[in-house]
Amino acid sequence: MSRNYVAHIQTTGDISRGCQLIICPGSHDQSGSKLTATVTAILKRYKKPCPIILADELDRHNFMALKGINESQAQKEAVLRGAQWLEQHKDILDSFYQGEYAITRWDQIKNHRTFKQRLSVFTEMYYDLDDASVQNKINEICNKHVDVVCLREARRGTVDRTQHNTIFQASVSYMLEELAGLSTVREQNDAPEIYPGECFLDPHYFHTLCNTKEVSLRLPEVLKVTFVRT
Repeated sequence: MSRNYVAHIQTTGDISRGCQLIICPGSHDQSGSKLTATVTAILKRYKKPCPIILADELDRHNFMALKGINESQAQKEAVLRGAQWLEQHKDILDSFYQGEYAITRWDQIKNHRTFKQRLSVFTEMYYDLDDASVQNKINEICNKHVDVVCLREARRGTVDRTQHNTIFQASVSYMLEELAGLSTVREQNDAPEIYPGECFLDPHYFHTLCNTKEVSLRLPEVLKVTFVRT
């Protein structure tokens, strides 16, 4: 039996900047009827479609940890899942865009001229021996994620608690790359991100702590979307 939802986007007074969606292809909250509800709510509020960033290749970190495969194979599987997500949601996307798609894949974000510098800065901040504040913040977020993943996968019989450290390290690598990518996205488009989950970070947090101003480490503002089943 199919489930239908109505999506509610967190209220903000300013809609002039529009919005953007950053999609994880493995997220149930960003697929199927919930995706339909989300784009319906976006069109209702903003009166036009928004750009979509498909963070497909980013998932290779999770695949390496959970499947025990090398990075090359994990990247292929992550990109394939992204392609499958696009194919599975073609009707929704066609209806949303009514014409030319505005979809960016994660490899395009990584190929941006400032991405590598941003990743280097985030990594240096994480491993800064003189100031552990960034590492503590990222570790806090990653530990919460890893606890959820380990519990879920243990129920499926695919991992046990002894793999916690492997999954944690993958989560840190994932997050450092994600932060570099999100700050790259923010540089190109300062519209808020519509996101179906908890946001743990102030969008200005890392930029405030950063010693270099060569690149901005600001992240997109997040507007939470929630769902009501109908």
